[in-house]
Amino acid sequence: MSSNTSSFSLLEEEEELHEQNKLRFPQRINIALLGNSGVGKTCIISQYCKNEFRDLTAMTCCIDFAKKQFEDFLLCVFDTGGSDRYRGLATSYLKNQHAVIIVYDVTDPKSKRDIINWKNIVESFSPNIPIIFIGNKVDLISNEELKSMEQEQSSYFFNKTFFASALLNQSLDEAFNFIINQAKNKLNQSLICSTKKFNKTIKKDENKKPKASGCRC
Repeated sequence: MSSNTSSFSLLEEEEELHEQNKLRFPQRINIALLGNSGVGKTCIISQYCKNEFRDLTAMTCCIDFAKKQFEDFLLCVFDTGGSDRYRGLATSYLKNQHAVIIVYDVTDPKSKRDIINWKNIVESFSPNIPIIFIGNKVDLISNEELKSMEQEQSSYFFNKTFFASALLNQSLDEAFNFIINQAKNKLNQSLICSTKKFNKTIKKDENKKPKASGCRC
C-alpha cells in the first residue's frame, strides 16, 4: 500500500511540474522556413536540427519537418517547398506557426528580391507573427561582398537579417535563438492576455449572480 501511495504522489508532482512548465514556456514551438527553391532551407534545417549537411539534397516536395528537443520545449521546424506549385500549400501552414524564417541565397539576386513577396504573403495570413531573414551560402562570397551586403541589408530591411552558411554551420544558432525568443515572447504575451480575459469574464459572471435575499425561511 505504501508503495502505491508513493508512486501516486510522485505522479502528481510530475503533473504539477508539467503544468508549471506549460505556464512558463510553450510545450511546442513551430517555426516555418519559407523562400524560393534552392536557397538552402532543407540544408539549414538538417544542419541545425541534426548537425549534418547534405550537399545533394533533393527539392522538398510539399511540407517536411524536423524536431529538436530542448530542456523546456520541443522545437518543430517546418521545411516548405519553394516552387510555385507548392507555394499555396506552404502558406496554408502559417496559421499553426509561432514564427517564420524567410531564407534567400546571397548568390541569387532573384531569391533576395522575392523575400519581400514571401514577407507580404506571411503577413497577409498572420499579421503579427515574428519574422526574420536568413541570407544563406555566405561561404560562396568574399568577406568584402558580405560586408557590403550587411550594410545594405541593415538600411533596407526592417526585419532582423542573419547572414549564414548551412555548409559551415555559421550563424544558424544565433538566428534560431533570436527567433525562438521572439516566438516565446509572443506566446507569453498571448497567455497573459488570455488569462486576463478569462479572469475578466469570471468577474463579470460573478457580478451577474443575483444577490442573496435577506429573508430567511
